[in-house]
Amino acid sequence: MNQILQSKGLHGVTQFAMSAYWFWSSLQRYLDQKSNDIVFIFMYPNWMLFTNMAVGIIGIVFSFYTISGRVKYYIGYRIVFVAVLVKLVATVLEFFN
Repeated sequence: MNQILQSKGLHGVTQFAMSAYWFWSSLQRYLDQKSNDIVFIFMYPNWMLFTNMAVGIIGIVFSFYTISGRVKYYIGYRIVFVAVLVKLVATVLEFFN
């Protein structure tokens, strides 16, 4: 059981799923905001959505590195966590400006 939890494939696929969802939801929100069919109460700025997409792409790349064994799984999680943390700090700073 312990060997399964430490497998690089499992962690790589988990990182890929989280990052792909992050990218897809940001892309879907961007495309929904660009179409005039849906009215939003709050619209995110484009730079914020592009930053979300970039964080998703970084996570996807490092998930492939984790699966291939170039990067240890805990380093992959840390890189994705730092990218998300930087994005959240930028979002908080945007709202206070």
